[in-house]
Amino acid sequence: MIFVSCMNKWFGSSYAYDETQFLDMYKNQLEYYNPNDVQYVGAYVEIKTQIDIIELKLKYEKDSWQRVAITEIFSSEIYQMNQEKYLNKNEEEYKKLEDKYLEKVKKLDEGDWRYFVQTQLDETEKEINSQKELYGLTADILQKEEIQKTIKSIEINKQVLTWRLEKDIPFGNDYKNEALGMYQYYQGQVITYENQENLEHNEKIQYENAKSEAEIIKYDIENDKETGRTDSAIGALLGVFSSYDLFIIIIAVMIAGSILSDEFSKGTIKLLLVRPYSRTKVLLSKFVTVFIVLLISVIILVALQLVVGGITYGFDSYNTEIVKYNFNTNSLQTISVVSSLALDFICRLPMYILLFTLSFALGVLFTNSALSITIGILGYIGGGVLIQILPAINHWIVKVFPMMNWDFTQYLFGKTPTVEGLSIPFSIAICLVYFLIMIGTSFIIFRKKNIKNV
Repeated sequence: MIFVSCMNKWFGSSYAYDETQFLDMYKNQLEYYNPNDVQYVGAYVEIKTQIDIIELKLKYEKDSWQRVAITEIFSSEIYQMNQEKYLNKNEEEYKKLEDKYLEKVKKLDEGDWRYFVQTQLDETEKEINSQKELYGLTADILQKEEIQKTIKSIEINKQVLTWRLEKDIPFGNDYKNEALGMYQYYQGQVITYENQENLEHNEKIQYENAKSEAEIIKYDIENDKETGRTDSAIGALLGVFSSYDLFIIIIAVMIAGSILSDEFSKGTIKLLLVRPYSRTKVLLSKFVTVFIVLLISVIILVALQLVVGGITYGFDSYNTEIVKYNFNTNSLQTISVVSSLALDFICRLPMYILLFTLSFALGVLFTNSALSITIGILGYIGGGVLIQILPAINHWIVKVFPMMNWDFTQYLFGKTPTVEGLSIPFSIAICLVYFLIMIGTSFIIFRKKNIKNV
């Protein structure tokens, strides 16, 4: 947990890739290409452009907004300059481009990031007006639909640029810049899916995910929040179950698979059964013990993540509110940290119970700890693999597999379930049937088990 927290902090989503380390490599490559040779001039322009971009970046501090903006703003201009100079041999056009380039570099030196955003915003506005004019001149319905899609896509970019100016977000590698990029990506997906009439089931899931992410990011940007940030103490805490599911299951399965089988292997089962308790009570007490150990393990895990995350990222992060998109109401709602963790645990509880009940039943049946524990862990790993494979199989049998039903997080806030046709009552019934089969078999076999030769 300490290792994962530290790695996420140091190399998390805000980690910036710095290509300046490849400058020498590009310069060495450039020596092999002759700009006067038609066969190699294209490759020369490509590599020369990369060198020029990196050298321009090196003029500014490593964590400056200029370095981030150069890749986004100057790449195409530098490429056009090199193309006119080396490929087209057009000195006049090259000079015009160079003058514009030097004017923009001057703005970089002055630290005027708003100039570049406003320039992009003006160009975007012109592009929208141009598309609207084209829409008015077009008679074909299909072409009109394509133009409308283009306009919506450009308007997303316009919204991002407007937010930059309104919320004072210079270019950078922080969460706010990441949020702007992710909003543009997810909102683009939303528009794509909304323009489709009949979505496939997996497309509905992707559409809901994109819509949820876009709305949460929009909320963060407009309200200066960081609720969608994962590389934080609160982000790590909320993902504690998804990150450490395997450890919870290993603990529960190890106890469940050995709590009774060890009694048989050591011969202590005889001393237990001579006491004035029925076999049903003995077995039930063992099962309840496993469940208590599961709860204690979860409490310890959450407490450890609370402390480790606070030390790693800072405890102030826990003051961040938690925002979820509710598809039942088509609106955002805020919930407390405790409520979020409780919901997550309760929704995953059927999976924990079914897996440790499997190991428990195998322990009763075979009285072999190693076998019971191994199959229980393999059940979790195999279930994770099947969850990725089975939804692609369009058959009713898929719906009765336990792993397709045991994770109730798929139903939270009105989301579309993993497999078409699943519902909360159906999943509860399926999990209950598997549970009753395993626990019922355990009690029947244990009550009839011969312990004379133990």
